Amino acid sequence: MTGNELARPVLQLVGPASIDRYIDDGIELPGGGALNMAYHWRSAGHPVRLFSRVARDRSTAFDRFVTKHGIAVTESWHAAGDPCSIDIRIADDRQPAMDRFVEGVLGEFRLASDEVDAIVNPTPTHFVLVDVVDDALHAIAGGRPTEASHARWTGDFLSFRHMTGERFSATMAHLELGIVGWPGNPDDKEIMDLAARAADLGRTLIVTFGSKGVLTVDSRGADRIDRWFDVEARPVTGTTIGCGDAFAAASLSTWFRSGDISAAVDAGQQLGGDATEWVRPLPDSAYTSSR
Repeated sequence: MTGNELARPVLQLVGPASIDRYIDDGIELPGGGALNMAYHWRSAGHPVRLFSRVARDRSTAFDRFVTKHGIAVTESWHAAGDPCSIDIRIADDRQPAMDRFVEGVLGEFRLASDEVDAIVNPTPTHFVLVDVVDDALHAIAGGRPTEASHARWTGDFLSFRHMTGERFSATMAHLELGIVGWPGNPDDKEIMDLAARAADLGRTLIVTFGSKGVLTVDSRGADRIDRWFDVEARPVTGTTIGCGDAFAAASLSTWFRSGDISAAVDAGQQLGGDATEWVRPLPDSAYTSSR
């Protein structure tokens, strides 16, 4: 372990590792929100443990990727079945269009007992909350008082496409911080509802609105503190496909070390902005020997 790694805490990720199929280019690359974030955390010097599943018969690119970047996986990493995948096209405005998501082996995602033991200990753990991961979180948390746990859990609710307000509250009760990448506007009524739900639970919430800005709701103290952060627009020379994962990774790296929500947003905006220079979710060098 290097000196940089000794200075950075171990971080854990629960979420998808999927095959990214770039339809127009005829390219397939290892991807998925959890895998992308694991790369960013390793690049920042964190030792990282990833809890995910890949199809045993289509695992070569993933195995090379985690080996290249020193990402630890569990004995349950390989699973029998079809690969998890998604089709991606990049539009003329450099925005990604994703469809035909196939759950594959992720659809049968169940955490093994040794994985559960690792997740309920104090090691900070982030959940990328696709449906099966949200279910896994609740399976672990069931019957455990939320305030009695020493676990440090955060969660990414993604674009909230498959979530309801009630489910958000139920999941947020087990997290110290949640992230939502909202596809609409800051004054949407749903945002006021999510902010109120997070505040009622005494939790911290980050809502990103792309280039429009970032809203934080900090309810750790006696008074709820809402803050708006403007985004410094950058010309997109690559695409925006990696911005969300980059923002989440950098902001959480800072959050877990400092608990400073403003510093977390600043770090997230920096790496999220850098991601606009990449054609893929990660820099090209990340995929070398992984294809």
